[in-house]
Amino acid sequence: MSFLPDALAGERVQFVGIGTVDAVVDFTNLSTGAVVVSEDGTSVVVTLPRPALAEPVLDHDQSHVMNRDRGLLNRIGGVFSDNPTSEDALYDGAIEKMATAAEATDLRQRAEDNTKLMLYTLFKSLGYTKVDVRFQVSSASV
Repeated sequence: MSFLPDALAGERVQFVGIGTVDAVVDFTNLSTGAVVVSEDGTSVVVTLPRPALAEPVLDHDQSHVMNRDRGLLNRIGGVFSDNPTSEDALYDGAIEKMATAAEATDLRQRAEDNTKLMLYTLFKSLGYTKVDVRFQVSSASV
């Protein structure tokens, strides 16, 4: 029905998707050599997997359809449908767009920086004078 004007056939939806994407440093499977203390006990080297992006979490309470324009034929057809304005595809699309957008940010770098700061603070408070935190490529994904 692409030859019909939008007022007769077609649908345009504006959806506001609100949610979060976290970057995660997985400490659960660290090898025994992940934390190496110097012989004199003054320095420590910590080797961690690189941060991974977790699945986006969409807030269903705050996400919503802002505007929906449906053509006359779509509205008439909706009378015969159980759920003519199902929003499932909109939520799925929002999650995909959040994941894509997160990939284009510095979220992984910020997770590295925050993890380094946390570990520097922890090990300095334990008396280590030199703390080296390193990240390696991990085959595990979140």
